Amino acid sequence: MQFKKFIQVGMLIAMNLSQTVLGVTGKVNRCEGHDSLAPKEAVGRFEWLKKCPRGRALLVEHAKSMAPDAVLGFSDDEIIESLELQWILDPIEFNKTGKKIVRQQPDYVKLEMPDGTLWEEAPRIVSASCDIMPLNVVIAAICRSSCYHPSTALLFPEGEIAIADAQKEKLKQIMTLSEDSSFSSLKAQAQNIDFFVESIKDVKHTLVSLTMKSGKFLLVTQNHPLVTADGIMHQASELQIGESLVSLDGALDPIVQIDKKVPYFGKVHNVKTKGETPLSQIVFAEGYLSGSDWYQNEALKLMNSQIIRRNIADTLDF
Repeated sequence: MQFKKFIQVGMLIAMNLSQTVLGVTGKVNRCEGHDSLAPKEAVGRFEWLKKCPRGRALLVEHAKSMAPDAVLGFSDDEIIESLELQWILDPIEFNKTGKKIVRQQPDYVKLEMPDGTLWEEAPRIVSASCDIMPLNVVIAAICRSSCYHPSTALLFPEGEIAIADAQKEKLKQIMTLSEDSSFSSLKAQAQNIDFFVESIKDVKHTLVSLTMKSGKFLLVTQNHPLVTADGIMHQASELQIGESLVSLDGALDPIVQIDKKVPYFGKVHNVKTKGETPLSQIVFAEGYLSGSDWYQNEALKLMNSQIIRRNIADTLDF
């Protein structure tokens, strides 16, 4: 299958999933607790479904129910391959080389019984028997990373609003970096929101607390992407005292205190814009340049890379 056709089905199905999972428009859910899978386990579950005849039928039937127009004219094999590219593989690497390289953080499916209870025995390895699958099991959600404490304020056209409140209000736009910004003159523009991400239920998290010289405070999950003074996107857990976060006005705010083991019980949140460039996926969390959900999934390869240069528009190709 040609690359454009190969990815088309997966993208359209994923878009419909993000709009229909659990009946909540514009919201993608995150699996927690017993069904929180590591990358290797996520791949194992998909490979197991792909191996088993009833698993393959489940993937195809679910795709057809989510995006019937998108899969029209495609074979079952093509539909499953497209889902694999969208959820498991690195699409950029596949487009360039044709090789199936697994993303560092693949998405995975949450399997439930018709009454909404988790199928706790759902396999995480490809070698599991196909005979253990219940007849009436369903795909309930596609699980993704998410990383903001619900009280974290992001910048929207309406002003700074806690992400949990913005999701409840179903805001349609968020402020991101504009393409004509430079490090000496950062500019914000309104960008349409693709979806919000929210944990399915309250569970225990270990957060990172950052206190800056200005007195401002940021509370995020371990893998939350933040831009530092060198223009590099780092995970919060990698930051050190003395490094600086970047404010919308271009000011550098040194980190003076870090606690990487802050216990928290509850839900965490994130957001993804409809922007098509690295800059259009940089939002403002408590006033600091921060990566959207896109940097933890589709663009994970850009972590620890220089996103902002002397001229901010001179970014990495993606």
